[in-house]
Amino acid sequence: MLIFVWLINNYCTNIIKQSVYQYLCEMKVIGIFFLFILTSCYQKNVNTKSSVLDKNTLVFLLKEIHLYDSEYKINKQNDISNAQLIFKNKCDSLFKTHNVNAKKFNSSIKFYSNMPENLEDIYSEILNQLTKEKTILNQQ
Repeated sequence: MLIFVWLINNYCTNIIKQSVYQYLCEMKVIGIFFLFILTSCYQKNVNTKSSVLDKNTLVFLLKEIHLYDSEYKINKQNDISNAQLIFKNKCDSLFKTHNVNAKKFNSSIKFYSNMPENLEDIYSEILNQLTKEKTILNQQ
């Protein structure tokens, strides 16, 4: 009888140890899973001052690019074969004049797109400037 109790005790102890070990292993997996989820949701702010254009520069560049785009559409409509090349050359020249590359421009657009109120301010300013320019042209 004593041997039987000893066997049951050892068997139960092993089952409990295995259950605890299995439980801890499962908790590790769950913990690692949640840690992975939390860290993957974290968005590191890679856009520092040096990789983002200031608002005034972005306003100017976007305004010019939209004007170039309008010219491109008119040229394309008038069957000008090199309309796309003209557009590309003007944008390249604009970027070169203001010491901006496509990567910095695109990262700035992405940065301000994450803050809709700032992007709305930028486009409101572009609209104001275009309206003023139109008024001046209409007076001439």
